[in-house]
Amino acid sequence: MKWNKYAGNPVLSPCPVGSWNLIGLLQPLVLYDESTTMFKMWYCGGALSDGNISAEIGYATAPDLTVSVQNRHDASKAEVFTLHPNYPNPFNPTTMISYSLYRETECTLVIYDILGKKIKTFGNEKSGIG
Repeated sequence: MKWNKYAGNPVLSPCPVGSWNLIGLLQPLVLYDESTTMFKMWYCGGALSDGNISAEIGYATAPDLTVSVQNRHDASKAEVFTLHPNYPNPFNPTTMISYSLYRETECTLVIYDILGKKIKTFGNEKSGIG
């Protein structure tokens, strides 16, 4: 998903002067707007002002991307899978991501950061129920 940051960020700043996103992003809240088919995200960005750390609020949007799964060998047969919530969430610096497949098959899992940048690909490994 490609997030487009709002040009007027930070939207809300508790300090008169700050360095937006200098420290990093945290605590995103993502909502889906059915009328525009857009995801809308509010998030905190760490800022420095007069040597103090503060959290400034930012805004970004992303278009809806429909994802599907199909069997490459028989496109008429539906595949069943489950992607479980990561744990712990929020996490720093690691998290556990688990998934289940209805039978052993080759699969690829791609991890993206909050801005849509590809971080890691786990692929073409035999996986299955478990």
